[in-house]
Amino acid sequence: MQTLEKLKALDLPAFCNARGLEVFENVSLSKYSYLKTGGTARYVVYPRSVDSLVSILAHLVETGQRFKIIGNTSNLLFKDATDYSVLICTLWLNDISVVNGELVAECGASLPELSRQALYSGFRGFEGLEGIPGTVGAGIFMNAGAYGSEIKDTLLAVDFADPDGSVRRISAAELGLDHRSSLLRKGQLDGTILRAYFRGMPGNVTSIYSKMEIFHEKRHRYQDFLYPNLGSLFSGSPYDVFARRDKSVRWMMKYDLWRRRFAKYFLKGTPTDRKWINAYVVKRLGLSYSIQPFSDKTMNCLVNRGQGTDAMIAYIQQMQALTGGKIPLENEILEAF
Repeated sequence: MQTLEKLKALDLPAFCNARGLEVFENVSLSKYSYLKTGGTARYVVYPRSVDSLVSILAHLVETGQRFKIIGNTSNLLFKDATDYSVLICTLWLNDISVVNGELVAECGASLPELSRQALYSGFRGFEGLEGIPGTVGAGIFMNAGAYGSEIKDTLLAVDFADPDGSVRRISAAELGLDHRSSLLRKGQLDGTILRAYFRGMPGNVTSIYSKMEIFHEKRHRYQDFLYPNLGSLFSGSPYDVFARRDKSVRWMMKYDLWRRRFAKYFLKGTPTDRKWINAYVVKRLGLSYSIQPFSDKTMNCLVNRGQGTDAMIAYIQQMQALTGGKIPLENEILEAF
């Protein structure tokens, strides 16, 4: 069986070259991935069109080759010293247009660019996507959102490729979008999002721009932009869970809130780190790290300080245990395939 798989894999570059797909071999994921971790990908394939994406997916399914579709990898943790077979990257499928009052975006278009195109077109409802570094396809997969808005608020339908290579248009309702979830993420729907259609809801451009500016500032205040990271670990605050279980942490959280409000109104600025409250929580909960695995801004942001993915995964599991599984994990840890 392994020999057969190797023969099929050897045929992949020929298949891609014959159909105009770009293919790279033996890619170091520690240099390529968003978190700067991971072993080696045997092949990374870049489709140049939606049709070529459908063709490579059908070929991989037909030949029984294992693969994963990726976008910006901003939600994926590739494990060190781990090899992966075939990655299909959608980043070159990034066209966004306005058709009959709808925003139409290919699966590899970035969510920040989608929000900017909505601004240029005077469409509201996309402001919260401004700083999310993922792609449209990945955003729909997990119903991405921030600051009170989600993908499902404006999504109308998608062009969808079934595993057998057939393409159909399905409504947003058929994707079962829920809080940071979908039928795709739950494994209850198998296939690939090719293109998305969003409702263009007319709004005031000045108001849209103002919201995007506010959200941009907030994101920089609470997300790390210095160390490689995957954004929020959980779609909820671990601090809130810690505060509910420990009275001392609860009072310190109240003090931190007061401190931030004081700084905002009297010092005209909000502190951008939580070093002191993080140190208190670590000590209070009896935690210890040789290399701090989280951002100075929040324990809800895993950062790469060179500690290796074993230590990163240990931290994620530790946070899951401490929060009792009460807040869902946003990131995906990829095993070898």
